[in-house]
Order: sequence, then C-alpha cells, then structure tokens
Amino acid sequence: MLRILAAVLFLSTLALAQPWGPFTVVEAGSSVVLTNPHLVLRDQGIVDIFYQSGDTVFHAEVSLVDGLLLHGIQAFALDDTVWTRTLRGAVWAGSEWAALVYDVTAERNRTLLFRGDAAVQSATELDSGYNFLDMYSSSSENVALTMTPRVGGGFIAGWVNCWTWYNGQFNCAGTTLRALDFPPADSTFYEMRLDYGGGSQSELFLRSATMDSVVAADCQPYGIHLFCLRHGNNDGSEWNPAFYFPMQPLDFLATHGGRFYVLSQEDSLRLRELTGNCPTRLALAPSAYSAVSNWDYGMAFLCGGPTELYLTRADTVGSPQFAPGLLAEGQPGFAIRTATLAMSGNGTLSALWVETGLADSNHCQLRMATVDWATELATARPSLNPLPAAFNLCASPNPFNSTLRIEYTLPHAQNIELEVFNLLGQKVAALFSGSKLAGSHSVLWSPQGGTGIYFVTLKTPEAVRTTKVVYLR
Repeated sequence: MLRILAAVLFLSTLALAQPWGPFTVVEAGSSVVLTNPHLVLRDQGIVDIFYQSGDTVFHAEVSLVDGLLLHGIQAFALDDTVWTRTLRGAVWAGSEWAALVYDVTAERNRTLLFRGDAAVQSATELDSGYNFLDMYSSSSENVALTMTPRVGGGFIAGWVNCWTWYNGQFNCAGTTLRALDFPPADSTFYEMRLDYGGGSQSELFLRSATMDSVVAADCQPYGIHLFCLRHGNNDGSEWNPAFYFPMQPLDFLATHGGRFYVLSQEDSLRLRELTGNCPTRLALAPSAYSAVSNWDYGMAFLCGGPTELYLTRADTVGSPQFAPGLLAEGQPGFAIRTATLAMSGNGTLSALWVETGLADSNHCQLRMATVDWATELATARPSLNPLPAAFNLCASPNPFNSTLRIEYTLPHAQNIELEVFNLLGQKVAALFSGSKLAGSHSVLWSPQGGTGIYFVTLKTPEAVRTTKVVYLR
C-alpha cells in the first residue's frame, strides 16, 4: 500500500513538473538599465536573447536548460551617437537569427537588419527617410515594424510607411504597407497603398501561412484589416477582410485551418477570433505581457504582475489546455517590469523578463524560464500575490511608437493622480484621478500629439514619482 501511495505521489510530482529556471542571465549594476527584451528559440536547446541598455542593442546565446551564456555578449555597433536606436523584432530563420532595428535622429530615420549566429555577422540598411518637419517638406517614416519566421525557412520583415510629398503647392500624404522576403530573393515581397488611412496608429503583425504567402494584420483603434500577401499579387485583392470592432490589439495569432485571433485589451483581456462579429474565445487575466501562436499546438499567453508570471495555454480553437500555471516568481526585493514569450517549432515555451530593484530602480536583472508545451504547472495560490512594499512607477516599451504601458504599485489604498506632461510642463493627458486599492495597476496610453519627450507623473498624498518616456513614430 505504501509503495502504491509513493508511486502516486511520484507521478503527481511529474505532472506538476517545474520549468527550467528561472535563471538570472544578465545582472546589471546600479548605472545600467535593461529594457526591451526579445528572445528566439532554436530547436537545438539554444535561446538567443536580445535586450537594450540605452541606445545599444545586445545579443547573447544562452543554454535553455541551465541559463548559462554560451558565448560573450555582443553589441550591435552604432556608428554614430546622434542616432536613437530601438529593437523592433527578432526571429530564428532556420540557420541564423535576424533582428530588426529602427534608428532616428532629429531629422532622419533608417531601418536596419542585423543577422548572425553566435555573433553579429552582417548589418543591412533596408530603408531610410526624413522625418516629418512641417507642411512644406517631404518625409518618409516607418511605424509598426515587425517580423515573422517563414514556413519552410527564412523570414519576412515588414512595416507601415507613412510618407508626405510637397509638390510646391500643397502637401500630399499616404501610407504604404511594405514587406521584405529573406532569403532567397532579398527583395521587395509586397507593397500596397493603404487607402483607408492607417498611419501612425497602426500596429502591424505578420504570420507566415505557406512558403509563398503571409497574412498581414493592420490593427487600428476602430478595427483590423487582414491581407494575404502573395508573390505576384500586389494589390491586396486576393483576400482582404476587415473587422470593424473597437479594441486595443496587443497581438495577432494564427493557428491550423486558417484561424486568426487578436488578443485585445478591453474591459478585460480577451482572445477574439477574427470571424463574424469577433466572438470572445477566451477571457484572460487583467493584463498580459506577451502572446505566441503555433499552427499545430495552439496559443500561449504570459500574464501576471510585478511579483509573478503565469502561463495560459489554449488549443488551435481557443479552448484552454491547462489551468493558468505559475511559471516564475520575482526575486525578493525586485519587481517584474516587462516580459516576452517565444515558442519553438516543437512547442517549447520560453519567457524572458526584466526585474528592477524596489529600492534602486537602476539595479536590473534579465531572467529566463522555459517549459514544454505539455508540462502542467502549479496553479496560482493567494500567497503568491503579496502586496508591494514600495510605491513604484514604470513605463514600457521606452521608447515607444504607438501605445505605452504604464504600471504602478501602491503599498496601501490611497487617492492618486496619474498624468502626462510634455517638455513645456503642459498637461497632455489625465489618465486617472481618484482612489485605488493597494497592489499593482496598469493603464495604456496612446499619445494624440506629436513625437518627443513626455513625463508620466504619479501623485499621492505621500509621494510623487515621475518617469521620462520617448514617443517615436
């Protein structure tokens, strides 16, 4: 009888197996701030991690099973200090990784593609242009830069180009969806004028459908336009449904059978299928850091707050596979600020996140945890959600080009004012004024004004916190 009980306990332990990690991959001193994490999973047990410190982008190869660096950390060379650099995406292309970055100065911009394996092997300028200055100048700026692996190998990079042209009498303007195919052609894969507007409020997502086609989702505040991008069809007429439904899209997901979904931040976080009246297939936690999809396995969502990360998995039609499980807890004295999730072709899921010190917000750690698709995780327990011991404010991504996620923690219930100011000290947004309970809170903000520097300020009767953010289009 005791042997049977022991066997049952052993099997139960296996069913609730813990993930690999969490591991601390990078730890920065008090003068270095880590931001904008990205990661790419290879099938051979290697994870490529990318992150930023200031305007410098870094890459490192990490072992999936123990979190150890396999080679030294490599920096993406920035040839001139006048450029401000933002990492916009990274993928594994079958034999190499690729990363997309966007550089800007006060007047110019450029889109660059970095590629490599253990180290950076090449850097290619894909596009360049001048920023919009006034109605008498011509400009070309890229927004919503993104990339996706291609079925059969390679990858596709794309963006929405916002352009103006001064013809001597008046200013013309428009937006164009562009996507480039790598390899073998390394040439324009698709380009289409967006007659319905688009522009600076676009969020573009790409998902490879077959070896010669990709589905693009151009998400606007009022709805979503889908396009089938295929070689030889550059007018979007093959398939271009639109779904007019107010939502705040956080991600676009695709699964087997041509099913497409959007992860939308509304009154709560919802997974909506893009069909008919966009029905809700899954209701999730109040907020999510990241989401991924696989044509065969389904979808996964990384949710949580400053103290823990939870993983939710759903099949290809949006039905939950497991109860939300605890993937990782934050380090004592640290708070989770931003996180991302990636999935390999065999269903392995890996999360990468930044933790900052509660006493010193410049003390940062980059941490990672990995789990197989079929591994069941321990479910949430109330004790895993302690009240924060400090009053904190943070915003990500920073810089940002569309929507900013503002997070703050309160040690106890109190009245607050959350506002945004420009460089002149003028209030441009009042995000909340009133009473809030103790704990973690978040809000999304999309600027209505021009690009530049803004200050997010959180006021309570006891203290004031301010963080600087940079809005780039």
